[in-house]
Amino acid sequence: MRKHPPVASSLLVLALAGCASTPPSEATAPAGASAPTAPTASTAAPPAAPDAPAATPTAVPPPTPAREPRSAATSLPAGLAPLDDAEKKELRERCAPFTRALEKLANAIPDERTVVDRVLSVLAMAPSVPQVDGPRCTALTRRDLLVYRARSLESEAYMGIKRIAVGLVSAATREPPSRCISAPPVPSDVRAVQLGPYTSKGPDWAPPGWRCVAFDMLTPQRFQYEMRVDASGGFEIIARGYPVDGSGPEELFLSGRIEAGMEGLSSDVMRR
Repeated sequence: MRKHPPVASSLLVLALAGCASTPPSEATAPAGASAPTAPTASTAAPPAAPDAPAATPTAVPPPTPAREPRSAATSLPAGLAPLDDAEKKELRERCAPFTRALEKLANAIPDERTVVDRVLSVLAMAPSVPQVDGPRCTALTRRDLLVYRARSLESEAYMGIKRIAVGLVSAATREPPSRCISAPPVPSDVRAVQLGPYTSKGPDWAPPGWRCVAFDMLTPQRFQYEMRVDASGGFEIIARGYPVDGSGPEELFLSGRIEAGMEGLSSDVMRR
């Protein structure tokens, strides 16, 4: 049976891993309008017309606007909240006996999942530890691990986006220069990466746009990649994936323009 690396050191690292800012909270819905004033008894109401139009229906509120793009490095996927300094200290000190119990359970799991995924899977069956607030330690551990896991998965997207950008610049600066065209998403349906990695094949990267930037990803991927290029040289490189189980897809992107062989990249990979 294959031996797995101990979890103890990983948990200590994870307890210190949260460093991103908390996503902004949503605005509170406005209060309802007041009731209309009733007519006085002394005022005679005019007779209604035979074909009077129906009352105007209540206006439907406008849809919630899309999230503004923000730096992917300093933000988190929707639904995640990093631990603050006090919570990190609480997890590291007060929850130490609890994390040691989790280590034993996770090390006993004979599968190929990552340390983080194994620890998350045993949280529901963590034993009761004397003088430890089990529910509190469970909540802190889960939050910290989910943030760590999301950032680990998104590191693939960062690397993929940067590789494609380098390919665009290289194509524009070689002799003779090449102007790359748009490349379709791989995989074609983002849901292919929802439940696990997608393993692409050579034909996935055969379109001219992907060949122009010399990009492929023949190892299992957790994100869908797409490249859009317009006639003026502007481009957008997009990675979509599911860094949080049970949530919708996250979209990271890098935009810019290549003119006369020089790169004009945006300063950061963004999230929207």
